[in-house]
Amino acid sequence: MALDRKKLVQIVKDKCANIETVNNSTEKYRTELYAAVTDIIYQESLHQEKATKIQQKIKDIISRLSEASN
Repeated sequence: MALDRKKLVQIVKDKCANIETVNNSTEKYRTELYAAVTDIIYQESLHQEKATKIQQKIKDIISRLSEASN
């Protein structure tokens, strides 16, 4: 399972790197997007291991990402 997560994170990293940056704001969003997706993957792994309250954590991550895009 860990290998699949590593591969997933690498794919996300590659895709985020390919997002065209128009200005500094886009660059920040790309960084925030990568951080949010990897955080979601991490939260999912914690949830599988010890049944954390993942729904609220995912909502918080998405809210943080939407604030960063403004």
